[in-house]
Amino acid sequence: MLKLYIFLLISTIVPIGNTFAQSKFDSFFEKTSIGGNFSLGFGSYTYVQVAPILYYNINEKLTLGLGVDYTYFKDNYYKPSISGSTIGVRGFGQYVIYENFFAHVEIQRLFIQDVYNLTPMPKDWLGDNQFFAGGGYRSWISSSAYSYVLILFDLQRSDFIFGINPRIEVGFSMGL
Repeated sequence: MLKLYIFLLISTIVPIGNTFAQSKFDSFFEKTSIGGNFSLGFGSYTYVQVAPILYYNINEKLTLGLGVDYTYFKDNYYKPSISGSTIGVRGFGQYVIYENFFAHVEIQRLFIQDVYNLTPMPKDWLGDNQFFAGGGYRSWISSSAYSYVLILFDLQRSDFIFGINPRIEVGFSMGL
């Protein structure tokens, strides 16, 4: 599993073929792209995450995005194991600092099933905000598509929301 993760990480960082420069764009659809990320984690804590994203390029350096997030998790620390889901929305901004390196800030509003009985009503949904900051690198696949690797640090750790800090994401974006 570690070898697969390292391969995916390297394949995202190393450009495929020639590196393409982002083209200039004028219309709304030329500025809009779709993408997202898919995450898997196995072990004593298992999770599967699907997170589609809509990107809007303000200019060649600044990108804003909106996305939804669904995560299934299973915590094997407890006997019997506990499983549940989180759902949420996120908004973020990315700014290209140098060539393909970018800074990233993000806010998420997540809702988690109370499978840990933190409230008087088990299986109720708890809501919490998360704030992230970090950076990443994008590797152009074509003039309108790229893959990226991103490292995010949780700036406000929550007792209600699980997660690994820092969080590493590998994803993609492609023009409409």
